[in-house]
Amino acid sequence: MTNQLSVGTRIYRPARLVGTGNGYQVDIDTVTMKDFGDGTIMLRAAPRENYLPDWLAVDWETAGGRVCVCDEPIPDDWTYFEVLFHDVNFVAVSPVAGDPEELQRKHLEAAGRV
Repeated sequence: MTNQLSVGTRIYRPARLVGTGNGYQVDIDTVTMKDFGDGTIMLRAAPRENYLPDWLAVDWETAGGRVCVCDEPIPDDWTYFEVLFHDVNFVAVSPVAGDPEELQRKHLEAAGRV
């Protein structure tokens, strides 16, 4: 497995697993991003071993990781960003929304709960 971004890599929305009586509930986190006010949003992504080859979105202020650029509207219910293009200086991503079951499955798998 690689910890490098490539076209098609998914950058998942972070979440926390909260134990319930019958299993786990996934509480979705919100990450901070840099909004330039012109339709361009910059976000930061970082590899996490349990998620590879996919990555996680992290707060903008987080040190390290890769800066990614999104020039599309980001829906409130985004599940992940998909890498469309990358080179040594630039990563372009597109948001994908509306699949909370996939998001939950990914976090449960990463935590070894499936």
